[in-house]
Amino acid sequence: MRLDEAQISLVLWISFALTAALILWLYFTRRAVLEGRAWGRVSTIVIAVLSLLALPFGPILGIIMLIGAFDRQVQAFTIR
Repeated sequence: MRLDEAQISLVLWISFALTAALILWLYFTRRAVLEGRAWGRVSTIVIAVLSLLALPFGPILGIIMLIGAFDRQVQAFTIR
């Protein structure tokens, strides 16, 4: 199966849009956690669980993120 130039261009634009959305999601999650918002911690848990699927370094980072998200001090900080 061969892709023509229009299809290759479409795939590249879609991958760019998905990457940009992921970067924005990570940025706003980081900002929410630093401000102590509860939804930032929930978003961190979702990102950590999804990163468990990204081999080879994703599981390591996901486990570290989950440990941090369920830490008592982090929970107390993000409840306020």
